[in-house]
Amino acid sequence: MSAAVMEHGTSVQDLKENMSFLRETLTEYGKQTEDRMVSMTGVGIGYDSAGLKVYYHACPYRLSENALRQLCGYCELQPGFISRCLEVGMADLAAETLKRFLVRTLVTKGDWNMLFRLRYPDAKDPGSSVMPILRSVSTERYGVFDNVAALDLLMENLPKSWGEAVPLKTYGNADNLRGTLLFPDTLREVIDDSEYYLGLYYRNSEIGCGAFGVSPFLFRSYCTNTAIWGRRDAGAPDVKAIHLGDIQADRIREQLAGGLALAARNGPNLHRLMYYAGTYNLPTPQGVIGYVAHDRYWGPEVAGKWLEGFNTEPDPTARGIVNGLTRAAQEYQGEQRIAMETAAGEILAPSIVAGEIDVIRSWDSLRASGAAFARSKRFKKYFPNLTEADKN
Repeated sequence: MSAAVMEHGTSVQDLKENMSFLRETLTEYGKQTEDRMVSMTGVGIGYDSAGLKVYYHACPYRLSENALRQLCGYCELQPGFISRCLEVGMADLAAETLKRFLVRTLVTKGDWNMLFRLRYPDAKDPGSSVMPILRSVSTERYGVFDNVAALDLLMENLPKSWGEAVPLKTYGNADNLRGTLLFPDTLREVIDDSEYYLGLYYRNSEIGCGAFGVSPFLFRSYCTNTAIWGRRDAGAPDVKAIHLGDIQADRIREQLAGGLALAARNGPNLHRLMYYAGTYNLPTPQGVIGYVAHDRYWGPEVAGKWLEGFNTEPDPTARGIVNGLTRAAQEYQGEQRIAMETAAGEILAPSIVAGEIDVIRSWDSLRASGAAFARSKRFKKYFPNLTEADKN
């Protein structure tokens, strides 16, 4: 798929041939974009049969869902109300309400400058009849860090000793890029006939939907499961840089290099813990699944998917619980998938430098909590079709 025909929000999941192809595609997409610093006194709101429009000195832009949410935030207006108006065909009320709140904000706060990030579906053709899309609205403090720059920064700082980086999966879209890299030449371990690798999950948003970041993960080649580990550790190799103020590439580069080095040093320990997890029995796996899903506010749906993943390869051990969760995570995208794969890493080890005693204490607590949840009334709400015999 060429970037010249890539629509807003189009999946780039098929861009896995190599990193150069991904970079070229993102570069082409960038040629369809433009940034404009605007004074909010020159902004107007309108609508047509296709939805809301924003005008800047009579130049119309189609308002994306992301830009609408951001603009509502700056005007202290609930975006859910505007979205509901649009859903029921009341675009006139949505436009009038947004216009009124914008005027009120200008009166109370005065004029201010905003960064409009635009995309031109027909390239930058002034004579095109296709309306440019306003993909994000942000303050002057927002530090622009495009996906190509984020990708270059990542690739420039990968340890040479890790060998070639192979794209495992690229998802999201050209505005909100997310992907995973594996290093098949190194950091490989075979445990019980399954191959495990260390990899890196990276993410960046050009439109204010998330920070640039990198997290290491453990990859199981048997069923393409991934577990992100160490994200909550104080000294963990999870790199994050929010888009505020000037983007300091040198500082990000230093943080990234340090994080990757720490990941490389602790990789063998993680492999060892994965092997050890296969020896720790969890007699009530359904209770553990329900407890963790409830504790993280995931609800019965995610718990059900997790249980399905566990039952695909039943193994009532800590490793079996982790494999079931990472298998279920493949059915989700975005933040929910990240949350599930992060939880898998935390179940595997409470920290990236955890010893066996720390891990056993963590699993002992998980086993007790799972057993208690299996006896609670909540268990039936999460797994209404399970019998007492199924718990064991």
